[in-house]
Amino acid sequence: MTTPRQGPIVGLSVGQRLALGVAPALLAVVLVVGLAYYGERGRAIPSIVLAGAAALAVVSLILTWLNTQYLARRIRRLAGGVDVGHDSAQPAEDDELGRIEQVVGKLGIALAAAEDARRDVVATSEAKFRQQATIIAATVRDARAQLDELRLPLHILMDAPFGELNENQEELLVDARAAGAVMDVTLRRLTLIADADRDALPVLLERVAVNDVLRAVLPMLRAAVERHGARIDIDFEPVLPRVAADRARLAEAIAIVGTEVAAMTSDVRALTLKSSADKSHARITMSPAPAAGSEMNASLVLAQRLIAAQHGQLTIEAHAVEIVLPIDGMQAFVR
Repeated sequence: MTTPRQGPIVGLSVGQRLALGVAPALLAVVLVVGLAYYGERGRAIPSIVLAGAAALAVVSLILTWLNTQYLARRIRRLAGGVDVGHDSAQPAEDDELGRIEQVVGKLGIALAAAEDARRDVVATSEAKFRQQATIIAATVRDARAQLDELRLPLHILMDAPFGELNENQEELLVDARAAGAVMDVTLRRLTLIADADRDALPVLLERVAVNDVLRAVLPMLRAAVERHGARIDIDFEPVLPRVAADRARLAEAIAIVGTEVAAMTSDVRALTLKSSADKSHARITMSPAPAAGSEMNASLVLAQRLIAAQHGQLTIEAHAVEIVLPIDGMQAFVR
């Protein structure tokens, strides 16, 4: 690749070069004034003035020529390498600027086509995403139905008098029933995630007092931290505006997040639960938070989907988990 040849005048901006292009006209004005003065009867032009005028004229010619060549070379460089197809419309002016104008027009058409293609890809991806969520939801519901059919015989074997079971058999049945219960909870959460992803999650928005929901979930959270030998510190803002939320969905999301946060506590690390608000949002903050950079598990993903379905946001920061719910737009939910 060859390096473009530099002109004699380098380091000047285009504006400075254009100003140099105007300089000959200014010098011409000075020369006209001088010639008009010395051209009167009885006056002779000093040789020094004549020599200076000639020198200025030569310098002006050189500057004009160099700037003209420079700008022409730059324009040719901009227009160089452009392949104007035979089927393309010719520009109005058949010169370098006309070719640049044509290229810009072609780029505009290409940009519009790329934007249309991007919208098509986004629409296709969203449709595929919703289809996958629908398939997952249907598959999980079938799996839960099969799980119910499995849990029923286990229940009968545990509670019905079909003969004495030894200790190992009873332990196996208890473990199987516990595993079935855990699997049922997991499948239910997966169903809710799939329903949220395909906008099929039923949400009933109403005026909700956040502190009331927190107090309802508080016994469960206290029991969760006590299992880890920890305590819970509460800091509720007394006067907290109501938010537009689904009371049951919000309580479930808080319970899920609180359970995950409680797993991070210990006898020297308490769970901190705080509520606050500003002009437009109510906030629920819990700490400690899961390890920074770790991926959210299915439980936190479900909590995030539940909060998002209520037009809120769940974020995991370095030291806390925060649930943000909007206060604006409450008039639509006044009851």
